[in-house]
Amino acid sequence: MENYPIVPGRGLVTNDAKEMRVRYLREMGFLVDSLSATGLEPMMIRNNIESFIGSVEIPVGLVGPLLFNGDEMVYAPAVTLEGALVASMNRGAKAVSKSGGFRAVVVHQKMTRSPMFIFDSLSESVAFQQWVSLHFDQIRFVAEQYSNHAKLQAIVPVITGKAVHLKFVYTTGDASGQNMTTTCTWHAILWINRQFMEESGIEPVHFVIEGNGASDKKVSYSSLSHGRGVHVIAECELQEAVIEKVLRTSSADFIRCINQSRVLNQLDGMVGYNINVANAIAAIFAATGQDLASIHESSVGVLNIEQSPNGLYCSLSLPSLVIGTVGGGTHLAKQQEALGLMGCAGAGKIGRFAQLIAGFALSLEVSTFAAIVGGQFAKAHEKLGRNKPVNWLTKSELNKDFVKGCMNGFLNERELLSVRIAEGTLVENGIMTSLAGRVNKKLVGFVPMDIGLREISLGASGVSDVSAALAEQLPVLVKSKPLDTEVIKGLHLMAASIDPELADLIVEHRDVLEYSGCHEKEILLYDRLRKGGLSCTPFYYGARRDEARELYVLLLERLDERELLLFNSENEPGRWSADFIESAIRAIHGAQVSVSGCSSEVIGAFEPWKAAALYEKLARIIGKDYEEYEWVGLVDRLAGFIAGLEAEHDRIGVGARGGVGIGKTIVHNDFNPRNACVRKDGSICIYDWELAVWNFPHRDVVELLSFVLPLDFEARELERYLRYHYSLQGGVVEWKEWKAAYAYSLKEYLVTRVSFYMAGRILMDYEFAERIFLNAFRMIDCLEML
Repeated sequence: MENYPIVPGRGLVTNDAKEMRVRYLREMGFLVDSLSATGLEPMMIRNNIESFIGSVEIPVGLVGPLLFNGDEMVYAPAVTLEGALVASMNRGAKAVSKSGGFRAVVVHQKMTRSPMFIFDSLSESVAFQQWVSLHFDQIRFVAEQYSNHAKLQAIVPVITGKAVHLKFVYTTGDASGQNMTTTCTWHAILWINRQFMEESGIEPVHFVIEGNGASDKKVSYSSLSHGRGVHVIAECELQEAVIEKVLRTSSADFIRCINQSRVLNQLDGMVGYNINVANAIAAIFAATGQDLASIHESSVGVLNIEQSPNGLYCSLSLPSLVIGTVGGGTHLAKQQEALGLMGCAGAGKIGRFAQLIAGFALSLEVSTFAAIVGGQFAKAHEKLGRNKPVNWLTKSELNKDFVKGCMNGFLNERELLSVRIAEGTLVENGIMTSLAGRVNKKLVGFVPMDIGLREISLGASGVSDVSAALAEQLPVLVKSKPLDTEVIKGLHLMAASIDPELADLIVEHRDVLEYSGCHEKEILLYDRLRKGGLSCTPFYYGARRDEARELYVLLLERLDERELLLFNSENEPGRWSADFIESAIRAIHGAQVSVSGCSSEVIGAFEPWKAAALYEKLARIIGKDYEEYEWVGLVDRLAGFIAGLEAEHDRIGVGARGGVGIGKTIVHNDFNPRNACVRKDGSICIYDWELAVWNFPHRDVVELLSFVLPLDFEARELERYLRYHYSLQGGVVEWKEWKAAYAYSLKEYLVTRVSFYMAGRILMDYEFAERIFLNAFRMIDCLEML
């Protein structure tokens, strides 16, 4: 090519050179705004890169704690774009830690370079090989003059006919050593070439620094057998109870599957045997400034699993872990912090670094293999229906026209001046939205925005007087709802990590669960509550629906935690005073009354007995997970509740002796301090209505009380709040019948909601779960005394 383009900057790593290259790319029509935005200083990376134009970001997840050597909890940063990897590593870390932790031993550290000499005949090759063996000490002296850290341990000659490969084997301290061994070896072979010719009269035809015998950045049986980099072995013993509770399988299934899988491993000629060591190696390498081109050779591993008296003995050997705690990219700020997180920054830490990598890789191995053996792996990747092409909402559409379309009637006598996304304002998505967000890439959840409005007054002539307008900035929240089918897919994905059968049961019973229609319920109820003039919810500006685009969006007041007395207080029952509790009961009662006349097929009656198989499975999971807890006997009562729900429901509905019975209303069905806050004036604000169903009004009250009452509450304290709630309904139903609906609602709540929290604790830290579980049972027992 005669006119080969010349990129400006000449490869220099300076800010000016970078800007020249970025400008050149933009002139060529390339979009590089994000790519060129970087926090890296050219002076810091001038030995790590050429023709610098920017950097890319990859998210970092935290893995751990993982018990090491029986007395130290360790952590690791994991860089990845593969969803579920960090969760799987953490599950494995939990299983290993609960079984006593892991131990690890470094066998050796070495780095090889393999120069090649070519001769005219085999006899010359043999003479050369013999000469090198006799002159090892001199060669070592020459090589080690060019490094303070590289120490030549051996030279292993390999004759392949007219060529001789010399495998130089070094130790390299805390550096991985590829560069220093190259320098040392190059000077050594220059000396060898000159000295051998002088002493023997034989002149090599050619020699090169690397004849491809070092397996540098390549997988080889030589590295597997003899090692390259650090050879480290980690081990642990998994207890049978932990295998069943955390990994959701059995030691027998582990052994059955690994023995048969090794057969094909050998037939296919795989190098080593492991499940997915490369995932852990790549994640930690990328976080800590390692040579990414060495990931595949470093990921050669040999996983061994044996039956032991108490469960399984597991070990992982990594014979060619090419790592360093100094050199390469380890000096950069973020990589230094990542190494520091592992206690491995700087000199003298390479052994510990190798041990921890092996321990975290072993944790991932047991977790992933357990998921395969137990069926969770397949379930987690199962597609529940094909996503048809849809023109989904994007952030770029959140402009003035879109906001206007949401503000149904609110803009009367107002002018919308400006709309902007409130960058840097953090609003956490709820559990359901977070789960649904894992099954596709559409925009779901909260987007904080600021909008500018101007009130338009009417002049004396009745004409709009813009000049007299008052401008204001409003903090709002765009809430984009996932479809109910997406929520079910997210729940299926989560449940697959707990128990594959549970995942199947959720899908099987999806039409009778409270998640059905969740994308439409909230819009419907906010419309109704606004028309009712209630002030116990965030201010509702309006909504926008577009079924073809799967678009269900609400525009709400954005709550400011600084203006609230209580917010996200699900783990702080002590902060809920009696006045706050009664105010919350009064607010939810008013909301129930306001929406009671709302007629819609979207919000149906809740009939949990139709999903009895699902709830029975949850009870079995809880019984197994908490069998060592002193209260585990309560799980037997839970199973009894499931069997009797329908009959007890029907008795309450018709009333005693065929009386009036308890009427139903639309209930929030998730009414607790995670979805209710207290404003500075003491008023209650209730949000997140997507799980609403037709049910007894008691259901919301018992859930609230299970969260806000202390574990040691007294029966009279419970009675106070229940009697207060009873007084709000006006005495239409006798107390005895009204009280029976509390007992039913508590049983339903335990079966259908609390059991999900309890089973889900293996994946998410629901700190409140055990407390509300015990409180709900205590409330049932107290009701018998009232």
